[in-house]
Amino acid sequence: MKETKEIKKSKYNMWQNTGFMLGIAWKHDRSVIFLCIALAMATAGVTITELLIAPMILQKVETLAPLGQLVTSILGFSVVLMVLSGLKAYLTANTLFGRVGLRTKFIMMISRKDAQTSFSNILDTDFLQMEDKAMRACFSNGEATEAIWTTWTDILTNVLGFVVYLALLSNLNLGLILVVLATTIAGYFVNKRINEWGYRHREEEIQYNKKMNYAYHTSVNRAFAKDIRIFGLRTWVEDVWNSAYSLYRAFLEKREKIYLWTNVIDLVLAFVRNGIAYAYLIGLTLNQGLPVSQFLLYFNAVSGFTQWVTGILDQFSILHKQSLDLSTVRELLEWPEQFRFEDGEPLAKDLDKEYESVISAARLKTVVFGDRFPFRYLVDDYNLDYYAAFAGCSAETEASFKTVTFLAGKVDETGTKAILTIDGSDEKLAMTIKDNTKDKNQEILQMDSMQSVKISESEDYNYINVMLKNLTVLKQALS
Repeated sequence: MKETKEIKKSKYNMWQNTGFMLGIAWKHDRSVIFLCIALAMATAGVTITELLIAPMILQKVETLAPLGQLVTSILGFSVVLMVLSGLKAYLTANTLFGRVGLRTKFIMMISRKDAQTSFSNILDTDFLQMEDKAMRACFSNGEATEAIWTTWTDILTNVLGFVVYLALLSNLNLGLILVVLATTIAGYFVNKRINEWGYRHREEEIQYNKKMNYAYHTSVNRAFAKDIRIFGLRTWVEDVWNSAYSLYRAFLEKREKIYLWTNVIDLVLAFVRNGIAYAYLIGLTLNQGLPVSQFLLYFNAVSGFTQWVTGILDQFSILHKQSLDLSTVRELLEWPEQFRFEDGEPLAKDLDKEYESVISAARLKTVVFGDRFPFRYLVDDYNLDYYAAFAGCSAETEASFKTVTFLAGKVDETGTKAILTIDGSDEKLAMTIKDNTKDKNQEILQMDSMQSVKISESEDYNYINVMLKNLTVLKQALS
């Protein structure tokens, strides 16, 4: 399968999305920002303290410090480490609530957009796909709308550690620092390129999973059990599963073979980096009498420095991917509306009363739709019963024989003299229902769902006029 490439460029970069998230947090829960900074400082503090404990205590032993000083140093570091570890645990536990609250806020914003958007957007495939992606970005704690705070906490932690370790290593040879930086950065970008193989082939993996899920859900769904037995489809379902499973297994084997090279590259670069650091520090020990405590400090600092640099690069890579998801959320919330809700014509105050008056005086309280049914809220508001060929704004256009006979029976049962359709309908289904009734004399009436506007009628086409027209149709249908 060919590699799928992203053609559309993200509207916002990671810095713009970070600013957007900071603005949301500042408006709704500022504690998220401050806890993020505090947790980064506590986490970096724990690591730096752990780095210094052994060399400092070893230095006391080397200088033959009194037992009291040695014990005091051990207790001092233990207390500092205990306080920082406790603070880190406390902050980790308490950061969750604010972050979940902000993610929930995004879910509410998306739901509000969905509820208030123009009807035409509900029929727009691009809008629906964008909405699905945006909701997935809010699905769990690990998704972008919440996980970005963890990412920025890790970035700040790594930056703080990088600065402290760089200060420690600044006393050594500049060439050693450059070697460490060069090998770390080179290893990161090579491994990143290899590890992104899975991301670049994600569409291929999705297709395998779709086939396996289809075979699984078909085999366990009771709705298909009868057909599978009658038509002998068990072998076919098993073949689909086995075929998809074999392809997916081959895909995974290929991926793991490629990923194996990341371990090889890490091993080689770590050997080069640590070998050079060992050689340099041993040279200082032999030629300049570098104490063992400082040897231990500097060597651990070299290893830690590598981890900080890798951590910064890794987290910015994660932040970039999260930024793509956040851009999706923002683009959905900013999706253009075809109608100007802010300066639209106000609703007539007596429109609701007119509907109540007509419906309360009507002979019937039931409507039959031989079409899609986008008037659920209308009939619920006025306590009307309804029967429709399709639920809501379904994309279906062909009704089953069972549905047609059911609706025809309801027309006969209720005694209605009209079968309703919506604008844009070809009325074929409504006519089929009519032909299956006893009297076959019902009218086919149309209600306007406002899903499209003709140029010729756009000048006086507004909500009030449409609903008054629909009321006339409804009055005739209920008579």
